[in-house]
Amino acid sequence: MLQGATIVFTNLKNYNLRYESKVISHTATTITAQIKSANIWDFTGLSDILISEDWDWEVDATTYGYTNDTFYENFVVIGVKVTSDSVRNATILEVEDTTGILVGDKIRIEDDTRSFEINNVSQVVDATHLEVTSGLSRTYYFSRNPEIKVLRNTFSNTHMHQIRSNEVETLLISDYLDRGYPSFHSHRSLPLISDVTGLIKNDSTIMASGSSSIIYQSQSNGNLWGAKVDLNNWLEGSSSDITGVGGAIYYGNRLIAGSTNGNMFIEGGDGTQIVPIVGPEVLESSSSNSSSVDSSSSSSSSYSSLSSSSSSSSSG
Repeated sequence: MLQGATIVFTNLKNYNLRYESKVISHTATTITAQIKSANIWDFTGLSDILISEDWDWEVDATTYGYTNDTFYENFVVIGVKVTSDSVRNATILEVEDTTGILVGDKIRIEDDTRSFEINNVSQVVDATHLEVTSGLSRTYYFSRNPEIKVLRNTFSNTHMHQIRSNEVETLLISDYLDRGYPSFHSHRSLPLISDVTGLIKNDSTIMASGSSSIIYQSQSNGNLWGAKVDLNNWLEGSSSDITGVGGAIYYGNRLIAGSTNGNMFIEGGDGTQIVPIVGPEVLESSSSNSSSVDSSSSSSSSYSSLSSSSSSSSSG
């Protein structure tokens, strides 16, 4: 698992010394490290300046581990042949078998010309016929081997990949072959936040925010990151989720963050809350309708009307 990882050797008696090497192999109780230079090792006894017995060691495993979940997006879960010509503007398609296809499924219609279009299933008519929501953009001739592929964001196969030095292990997944995917595949390591727009430092903690509803924090100089708060967990009564944090500050030992959908997050123990940012209501002055009032008196009258309204509202 940790083959190739950096192993760091230090000595409590000499803080200025630090040696690095690479892990060759390991078991539950032993680690075999590369001897880059014999001049920094002492295998005969104890030493304060050379790596020897009683030295401390630490393996940098920040880029090692396993993938947490398997996420699918527009994954082909079903593929069926179209069994007759499907003419332009048609909404009924004849296929080999409709088993497993559901109303609302997103489908990709393609043929040997390599052109395709995306549509949705509006009705499963019978065992061999589908109805789609939009008429076809062109004719798909049976002689061109047209095919319908059902695209979903879920699939039954879940698996883990080992990550070593930030490289993801390639696996053979036989379930993918029947769906037109290569059996060997890998995954990309995705960032927690694609676009970082803000960094905050509070004592020994660094916080990062950006294109996510989650604000992340690190207490290890940015080597390890974990979620501090998900703003969507505090959102109530809104039709849209928070998708990003535009800016954040620490004020009075409280985290204050502005989100992309017009809300502010204010941290404060049990008083933590999401506060919507609402524009002030402008009241029309009664004197503004008079054409005989000049601009300065109209402005003054309008200000007076707003103040009066505000006072009346607060006293009531």
